[in-house]
Amino acid sequence: MTLRQGRCHCGTARFEMQRDPIIVHACHCRDCQVQSGGVFVVNAVVEAQAVTLTAGRIQSQAMATQSGGRHVIHRCPACHTALWSEYSTPGVYFVRALTLVDGEPLMPDVHIFTRSRHPAVCLPDEARIFEGFYDPREVWTDAMKARVKAARDAVAD
Repeated sequence: MTLRQGRCHCGTARFEMQRDPIIVHACHCRDCQVQSGGVFVVNAVVEAQAVTLTAGRIQSQAMATQSGGRHVIHRCPACHTALWSEYSTPGVYFVRALTLVDGEPLMPDVHIFTRSRHPAVCLPDEARIFEGFYDPREVWTDAMKARVKAARDAVAD
C-alpha cells in the first residue's frame, strides 16, 4: 500500500490516497479537455474509502456528460481545483493524478476516448489505446475486478 498526498492549487484542500490505483486512465474526451483546459486528464481510479480529506473542505458539482451518465466533480471551494470525480461506479473515485504531490508520477495504463485526442498528442507505441471507453471485463485483471466489487459492496452496506 502506497500513501500519497494530494492538494489543490492554493493548498487549502489536502487529501491522502491510501492505496495504489486500480487503474490509471488518460482521458482524451472533449469534456475532460474543456473542463481542464488541457489535452487530456490523468485519473487514478481508486476506492472512495482510500481517499481521505485531511485539510479544508470540498465542494461537489454535478456536471453533464456526453453519454448522459453521472459525473460529480469534487473541487476546492477556494481555488476550484478538481481533486476527484465520481462517475457511475459507486464507491470508486477518479482522483486527478496530477494533484498528487509526492511519489513517482502515475503513468496511464490506458488512453481512452482517443477519437477526440488533440492532434499534437503523440501516444507511445506500447500504449493501450481505446477510441471510446473499454470493456472492463476485457481490460481489468481479476484483482482489479475484485477491488471494484468490494468498493461497490462497501457502499451498498
